Amino acid sequence: MAKIKTLLFDLGGVLVELSGVANMMSWSDLTEDEIWHRWTRSASVRKFESGGCSADDFSRQIVLEFALTVSPESFLDAFVAWPVPYPGACDLLEHLSSRFTLACLSNTNHLHWQRFENETELLSHFHITLPSHITGKVKPDAEVYYHALDVLDQKPESIFFMDDNQPNIESARQAGIQAELTRSLTGVVENLEARGLLSGYTIPVAPGLQ
Repeated sequence: MAKIKTLLFDLGGVLVELSGVANMMSWSDLTEDEIWHRWTRSASVRKFESGGCSADDFSRQIVLEFALTVSPESFLDAFVAWPVPYPGACDLLEHLSSRFTLACLSNTNHLHWQRFENETELLSHFHITLPSHITGKVKPDAEVYYHALDVLDQKPESIFFMDDNQPNIESARQAGIQAELTRSLTGVVENLEARGLLSGYTIPVAPGLQ
């Protein structure tokens, strides 16, 4: 196995908790699995996360698409607050930053990105950020990973990617990147330890946004 030089992270579900499913379930008759299935395949979500539409258009489309019993304005207000870094995420990144290049590859949007920039220190721990709404490229498309390889300027086998969505993992592997399905900060630690990239690390408990 090649020596890992870069740790490439998805954000939601890996370093960041997404609390929106509970909201969506309260506004619809859909189950959690149905919501995730539709969300990850939604053309409206994809368009917004690639920077292709406004927040207002996105909220109107989602309310219609998911038949939500809430106004587009109320949906958008709740949507902005959904992502919160897992307690201990920033401490872990700080611990890793002296030994690895840290990068994030995330399907996201300008509203959540602004929240990370203005209310947390999460993004400051990455050497390179590749958010979909800026690159215009959305996982699991193959071009996402080849673009990341160009920006990182490293051989794919020297990169370890963690994401909470299996199709994204499969696409990364097809590009030659080492990748592992990862859900939660505990999962990050476990996968790093399994590859000998981290040893004896305990996630610190820290209150509030980091």
